[in-house]
Amino acid sequence: CPNRPQTEFMFDRRLRDKLLFEDKHFTYIRRYFWAYNTLAVINTGIKAMVGAYFDTFTDDFWSGNHPVLWPHPSPSSPSGEAYLAKMALLRRELEKAVAELGEVLKRNERTRKEIENLRDQLFSGSSIKESRRAIDQGDNIRILTMISMIFLPLTFSVFGITEFTIPATDWRFAVTMVLVCIPFMALIFLLQTRIFTVVVGELYRFILRVVTFPYRMFTGALEQDAPDNQSLHLAKGRKRRLRMRVANEQPPVSSRWKWPWQKRCNGEGELGKV
Repeated sequence: CPNRPQTEFMFDRRLRDKLLFEDKHFTYIRRYFWAYNTLAVINTGIKAMVGAYFDTFTDDFWSGNHPVLWPHPSPSSPSGEAYLAKMALLRRELEKAVAELGEVLKRNERTRKEIENLRDQLFSGSSIKESRRAIDQGDNIRILTMISMIFLPLTFSVFGITEFTIPATDWRFAVTMVLVCIPFMALIFLLQTRIFTVVVGELYRFILRVVTFPYRMFTGALEQDAPDNQSLHLAKGRKRRLRMRVANEQPPVSSRWKWPWQKRCNGEGELGKV
């Protein structure tokens, strides 16, 4: 089969890479397209032949009851019965051929499924290869950007000088270059690394914790004092209610929960006092 990979691909890495990735001439995708659609055309023809057979040679035909297609004039005669027996042998041969066509149809469908899987794998491998190439191009662009950023201060300093009349004994230019250009270049280089990004993030979080430490200490103290203030407020409210009941000559109501028989005993004692 033109679409099925060779058995040597299990032990040959170059052959696996050749089957997994597409070349510049689109060899495998053309082959898969041709095989997939060719098998589809063949399957359509097989289905048409099988359908025409079952539509034409019905059970009435094989039993000799078809008024048009049955060639023998008297099916009930001895010659008609002999002809019917011969037609039974022909029916078995034809049904065997139809069954073989059905197996061919199933095998073609399985082959088309294999071609579809190979096509998907080829597409996946080619997509991964293209994505890796795009990543490599991005890395190259990053390197070029870093180089341009390194030469950017030189463009505005050294390369921008129109008259180079600085004496050899002048130390200001060298000191300025060392203190400005080299740290800037080092910073640009470090910003491209992942470790420096992680270190900067940790340093930022540490500075944020140090700056917000007094605020967190203050809010923590307020949270600790909040329950005491609430209990004090509740105690003051309870004293106020008791004073109001005494002023209205009402007995204080105990906040302690009592059992039902205790409540009944208290009620009977009050009735006895009355």
